[in-house]
Amino acid sequence: IRYEKNGGELRIKNRKKKCDLASSNIVILADGKVSMCCYDYKGQYIYGNALENKLKDFWQLPDIRKKRDLAKTRKYPLCQVCANY
Repeated sequence: IRYEKNGGELRIKNRKKKCDLASSNIVILADGKVSMCCYDYKGQYIYGNALENKLKDFWQLPDIRKKRDLAKTRKYPLCQVCANY
């Protein structure tokens, strides 16, 4: 459960149903793997490798678009425990 402080009161923070970061961010790990999320520090949700592909490909390839759409709607287990959303 997440709480937010608003005007001196603590209240339960509503979880967003949609992840805005999935459509605007990618994360490149130290080994070149491109992940969908900065919380994926173990590299479990990988789009590909930045050393092998151009960055623009990670936005345009159909299979990666499908993965991004799943991430946007929080379908991955990682999304269910996200502290930001």
